[in-house]
Amino acid sequence: ANTSPDLRVSLTFGFHRRASVLGQTGALSQTDNETYDEQRIFERSAVIPIAIDARANHYKDESRFEYQPFLKIVEKFQDTEANRAKYLMDYNLKDLSI
Repeated sequence: ANTSPDLRVSLTFGFHRRASVLGQTGALSQTDNETYDEQRIFERSAVIPIAIDARANHYKDESRFEYQPFLKIVEKFQDTEANRAKYLMDYNLKDLSI
């Protein structure tokens, strides 16, 4: 817990290999009856191309990273208000804890 009077931001991130997640059941904050299928992995991964687009919009001189799983549909995952509401709102509820 942040007990200081100062504002603090905590950032935690990590990744699992797709093959390690697919078909597994939830752990930690997820219930053990949640199975990580293709759709769940896709929905949780949708934040990645949106973040890439946001960065590309801010750092226009950098070359854009190409995230292979979304390469053919990247135009549907641009950094827009609609995509933020659809994919970023409560994104942590779709964490993949194994």
